[in-house]
Amino acid sequence: MCTVQRISCGFVNCYLLMDDAGAILIDTANPHCSDLILRQLGNVSVNLIVLTHGHSDHVGSAAELSQKLHAPVAMHEADTPLITAPASRKLQGHTLLGRVLAGASQSVMAKTRVSPFVLTVPVDEGFDLSAYGVRAHVVALPGHTAGSIGILTNTGDIIVGDAAFHMLRPTGARIYEDRKEMEASVEKIKCLCTGSIYVGHGNPIKVTDL
Repeated sequence: MCTVQRISCGFVNCYLLMDDAGAILIDTANPHCSDLILRQLGNVSVNLIVLTHGHSDHVGSAAELSQKLHAPVAMHEADTPLITAPASRKLQGHTLLGRVLAGASQSVMAKTRVSPFVLTVPVDEGFDLSAYGVRAHVVALPGHTAGSIGILTNTGDIIVGDAAFHMLRPTGARIYEDRKEMEASVEKIKCLCTGSIYVGHGNPIKVTDL
């Protein structure tokens, strides 16, 4: 049975997804967070690093962790341009908080340098993660970014990166590239999830609260 362990890196959540046959790390936080993440991983052997999207606060330590854990990196190819040009795609928000976050995020990402890493495992809708030891699969959740993905476990939990937020209250992505796609992805999450929704920022969400 898949279990989800939250790995806290300040304002950003990463997750360790463990099953009987192995474990995968989901997201890597900002640059220079590898030691903090490794301490929380302990002696767990990680078979794969999955990145939910290409923003620097989720891929920042991917290169270092891939090297230290000897684990390949998986993400959706649509977000690979964000690795070298993190502020190249405009973010929007339809609330006051969203607009403030969008502007602040673009500014921070424009100044953040992410060490390049090799995308070994390109993933998309339906990609089966059982080959890496966990009974889970990838679901496409575009909107926050074009290549945003989630990981749905065999127990009904879903890890969604920034496709949903828990800031002040549970919502869909506060900031996004495409509002219609973001809203469709929120509905998809609600349809698929029968357990908990694990987000990139904030505490887990119940489906009934989203």
